[in-house]
Amino acid sequence: MYEDWAYENGALCLQLGLTWAIQLAAETARLNNRVREHHTLVAAAKHLPLYDAIPSRPDVMAGIDSFFHDWLKNPYAGSYWDKLTPQLADVDLPMLHIGGWFDPYLRGDIRLYREWPRVRSRITCASARGGIFLGAVRWAQQILALRRLA
Repeated sequence: MYEDWAYENGALCLQLGLTWAIQLAAETARLNNRVREHHTLVAAAKHLPLYDAIPSRPDVMAGIDSFFHDWLKNPYAGSYWDKLTPQLADVDLPMLHIGGWFDPYLRGDIRLYREWPRVRSRITCASARGGIFLGAVRWAQQILALRRLA
């Protein structure tokens, strides 16, 4: 997850992580009937609050329990990220990955696709051995997520 989602070459993927964190916070507020907080977060998701004194720590996220705060506290690969990274050796199912050419998660889809032959040799389930399929289409993850929020 460190290299595929949160950081790229050691740099925080701010737009990706912050947008995702705000969207999840907005949905949590909606589910808990915190209407004002929900509307504030939806507005922030549509227009990222990068104007705050510390753009990676916008005021709108203050006091919100979010994975994003942990990401900021762990800027280097290590045990925190190792615990979050899926262990492919334990996967015993066929997989279909669909990514978008402009989707920042495409790096992870491609990495998994490339690693699969090495993992596949250890799989016991015959139906999973054939395996993994990857498709990339013309879309961007963030566009789809913002449409769901509205």
